[in-house]
Amino acid sequence: MMNLTLCLHSEELKSRIVAAAVMMQANVRELDLDYLLKSRNLGCAQILIDHDVQQIRRLIMHLQALGVDPRRQVIRFIDKPWHAYVYHDIPIFASIVNPPDPIAAVEVIRKLQSAVPFAKQLTASDTDMPQSVSDPLDEPFVQSSAMRRTVEQLKKLAGLSVDTILMGETGVGKDTCALWLHEKSGLKGAFVHVNCAALPEQLFESELFGVTAGAFTGAQKDRAGKLELAHQGTLYLDEIDSMPLACQAKLLNALQYRGATRLGAVKPYTSDFRVIASTKVDFESLIRQGRFREDLYFRLNISKIHIPALRERLDDLIPLYLHFLKLAAEAFKLPEPCLVPTDWDRLLAHPWRGNVRELKAHAQRFVLGLDLWGAEKDSEGEGLKDRLTQFERMIIEQTLRQCDGCTKKTSAVLKIPLHSLYYRLRRLGIPIEDSQGLASEASGSQGEGNSLTYLDTQGY
Repeated sequence: MMNLTLCLHSEELKSRIVAAAVMMQANVRELDLDYLLKSRNLGCAQILIDHDVQQIRRLIMHLQALGVDPRRQVIRFIDKPWHAYVYHDIPIFASIVNPPDPIAAVEVIRKLQSAVPFAKQLTASDTDMPQSVSDPLDEPFVQSSAMRRTVEQLKKLAGLSVDTILMGETGVGKDTCALWLHEKSGLKGAFVHVNCAALPEQLFESELFGVTAGAFTGAQKDRAGKLELAHQGTLYLDEIDSMPLACQAKLLNALQYRGATRLGAVKPYTSDFRVIASTKVDFESLIRQGRFREDLYFRLNISKIHIPALRERLDDLIPLYLHFLKLAAEAFKLPEPCLVPTDWDRLLAHPWRGNVRELKAHAQRFVLGLDLWGAEKDSEGEGLKDRLTQFERMIIEQTLRQCDGCTKKTSAVLKIPLHSLYYRLRRLGIPIEDSQGLASEASGSQGEGNSLTYLDTQGY
């Protein structure tokens, strides 16, 4: 027999759950949140709650202190059906939409026995979060499958002194990953950062290879170049796709022989270093356009890692944002603000074109109490239709990735007909790589259902 503990504000929802429990012959008791937070023995009952996130977090921490796994014991109900698609992919809000009637509530309660509605980032207490970003690729910040794959690749390369290319959009954390690789490599030398986009062609040789006294007017003393400074360490070539072709040829030779000659000098030097290069542009397209040397690409391309955009790793957004809030509050010596459900909704729906860098800046503005959403909406100039289209694209792309590109499974997860999914894919310009769905649609097969945290009870 199932045991349920109701901690609900909504009397209407409470009546539906109680009626459903009677139909299922389940044991039900009603408790308020204050009692739950003081209780030392909650048993194995599943706790149904409709409080806001901050209050639920208090309960989560209390359950953890009792040695209870909240992910299997706490179910949050929400009352806006449109949230369901978002919260299906965001574990911190993996909740159940309010069932419209007792029959629907019965179906919900049956699913509760196998659901895991809360992921680690909500169950983790504040003390579990890293106090600094010294290891930003640790588990609290890496919940999404996309970022987990990236971290696995990084860990394999951490102890290997091989040249590496980091690829990803602006702001995804390429600099952070490069520094992480250096710190985990065990190299004794320095991490030398070269911003290729800000390095003038006229200063390329003097900055990278070094200068001897008297080499040119103003060169009054010897100065080591970046290659020398990176000896027994890491040379990080940031935004290498911005480097002029003439500089690329000189760099290729220096990387090939791991050495160069200072300006004004005769004798070359050698330097033992690891190279990490980052780019926000696909190298193959740059090579076709004649903007990047193919031989330099082959020299660097011993290993290549793609860092996903924030919209591809939304499971990580919540723990990252909470961490940035904490850091900003400490830096500005201000109290850490509390977020209401509306704030979470906006955070999860925002496109985040600036990725993690934009997320961090947003957290800083939030701590400072600045206007967060009004000015952004005005500047973007996007209407409701445009925002909904972006939102729809994000949901479909996320679900496709979770289903390994299988349209048949995707249509089942999204609870839309397969032909409707194909229509949306074509309208949004999303590539269709799977062809199994059309065949299955003709046979009327929908495939095996997935175990979903979200339950769309509106159709029961």
